[in-house]
Parts: sequence; C-alpha cells; structure tokens
Amino acid sequence: MTVVTSSAASSSTVSLTFPRGGSSSESFVESGAALANQCMSFKSGSGLSSALVNRNLENRGAIPFTNADRYGSTIGFTTCPENASYLLPLLALETTFEKWDVNDALKTASIHVEEANSNAQTVLSESVYAASFGAQSPMGRPFYSNDANAHTLRSFRDRSFVLDGAVLAATSVSDHDAFASAVEESFSEYSNVGMSKTKGEEEEKVDAPPFCRWRMPYLRSLIRTLPYCTCYPSAMLGSNP
Repeated sequence: MTVVTSSAASSSTVSLTFPRGGSSSESFVESGAALANQCMSFKSGSGLSSALVNRNLENRGAIPFTNADRYGSTIGFTTCPENASYLLPLLALETTFEKWDVNDALKTASIHVEEANSNAQTVLSESVYAASFGAQSPMGRPFYSNDANAHTLRSFRDRSFVLDGAVLAATSVSDHDAFASAVEESFSEYSNVGMSKTKGEEEEKVDAPPFCRWRMPYLRSLIRTLPYCTCYPSAMLGSNP
C-alpha cells in the first residue's frame, strides 16, 4: 500500500483507493459487484455494527464518502485534521457481510441503476464504453447492473479489495512519518493483503481507539510512503489510468 500526504488544506480528507475495485476487474458472472460493493462501505465489520461505525464518524464530525467506477473504488472521509488518525481504523474494517447489510447494499445498488437508466448522459456514456471496448469486454460491460447477488458481491470484494496496490491519500497532514505510522497500526489487522506476510513477524499490542482494539503483526513490507506531496492527492491519483 502506498501512503501519500499533503500539508495543504484546512480540513483533512482521507481516501483509500483500490485500483482493482472497479467494474473492469469483475469476472463475467460478477456483473454489478463493483457498484454493490460501493454500497457496502462503512457497513458492519471487525466486530462493529453499521450504527456504531457511523456513530463514531458522526461524533468526530466526519463526512464519509464512497465512489466506484470502471477504474477502481474509493472510500474515505473528511474531518478536522486532529481526528484523521483516530478514524483511520474505520477504513480498515473487515466486512462481515451481515445479511441485512448485504440486502441493503443490493437494494441501494438497484436504486442507483434505476437513476442511471433515467439519466441520458449516463446512458450515453455506457453506450460509448460498449461501442469502444466491445459489449462483452470488461471495460465495455455496464457499470450499472442489477445482476449482483450476495455471493458475487463477496467474491469480488475478497479478490479486489486488497492492500497490495492500494493507495491511501490524506490532506492537511503536517507530520508524514507520524501519519504513516498511524496507517501501519490501523491496517496491521487487515487480513486481505493480496500478498504473503513477511516471515518472522511477531504479534505486538498497541494502544488503539475504543472501537478498534485488536491488532496483528505489522505489515511493513506492504507500506511505501511518499511524504509531503506538493499537489493534492486527487490530482496524482486520478480516476483514469
């Protein structure tokens, strides 16, 4: 995982991008899984209910956001700078796919599909992708699809939402090294890394916010850091490859 920080901005926006989380990474039977997984953001996970996750965000004055398209998927929040590190563990939740959360995500995805089908610009955009790449190609298949189910939602997330290749960007970070250490601590329990752990790692207990008390070995080999980016992270990451 790459960590990018910027000291600019008065508020702190923290975003975690999974390049493989877009619909172009769906298998043929997983159509609609990227959109459905967008709707699974900040749901129950790591022993926390959806209500508790959102309560912690609300109590810290954070505004959550999530986005997905053909190229990837992003989850994050905007808050005051002093709360950014405290809320990082909420980006590292291991989704438990509770039945009610899955049903809610699928229904929400269906609403997005209905809205997209009634929007002329979106319909045109989907048609352009199909004509450009081929209707049956990963890039040409529709992003807005109702074909996802509980099984394909989970299989796609397990395969695509991995730390290997992910990018975490944050603004209004004055101490890059301290923030990178907080990221390392917060994601030390994230099991879906996408690659093997470093041999010889030992378990280590660390202090943590009350809503995230469990930690596993640090994954130092997965985290690269780029300090003090002089431009906004969104300008570096971009939505297109």
